[in-house]
Amino acid sequence: MNAPLRDSATKAGSAQAEPVLVVSGLAKDFSGKPVLHGLDFVVHAGVATALIGANGSGKSTLLRCLVR
Repeated sequence: MNAPLRDSATKAGSAQAEPVLVVSGLAKDFSGKPVLHGLDFVVHAGVATALIGANGSGKSTLLRCLVR
């Protein structure tokens, strides 16, 4: 379920909203064991985005990579 959008420019969908984060080909390993591999995604302005997954699936690792 999407959160309410802030303005009419983004109501038509994320394709028209301004990208605020673009990730392409992100990879991370720990001691040679791949945790994230070839991750691509775009986060658009005005669109609620959730990061969900099972324990140990790489959510915290992804966020750590984004803030470094």
